[in-house]
Amino acid sequence: QTYPGRTKEIQNDQRFVLTYHGGGFYKELEQYVREKNYSNITFTGPYGLNDIKDFCKNTDILLNVYQNDKQQQPAMTVKFYDSVQYAIPMVVNGNSYMAQKVCEDDLGFVIDLDDKDCLNKLYNDYKNLDRQDFLASRQAAFNKIKSDDEIFEQKVLEFCSK
Repeated sequence: QTYPGRTKEIQNDQRFVLTYHGGGFYKELEQYVREKNYSNITFTGPYGLNDIKDFCKNTDILLNVYQNDKQQQPAMTVKFYDSVQYAIPMVVNGNSYMAQKVCEDDLGFVIDLDDKDCLNKLYNDYKNLDRQDFLASRQAAFNKIKSDDEIFEQKVLEFCSK
């Protein structure tokens, strides 16, 4: 994925260490990062579902930023739910449904990639995060998601039994 805006500023900004997990074009991206000498970006390659919990232990902020195109703007990614499940604040780009949910439920940070100072703002917001408040918000969101899931499951079972 290509993230417009602040991509160049984050390269070699040692306040941020980006670790990307997953397959796809990671070998090519890893080679590109090596050629450019970006010391704060690494790739781990493909992973299994059982690996998620382990690499979440070493994650301070979950990067959940995508292009705001017609497909992504209304989307809720799996990473959104990973963030809630593993109690990791997430960063999402503004002007999206996920940004609305992050703000409503106090689950992390909304970033404006067109703002030249967005990385400083993100860093300062993260450093000033009240962990207890975040955990309380995360628990409320987790409970709501779980309740919604149970209602959905009940409705599907009711439908299937007709």
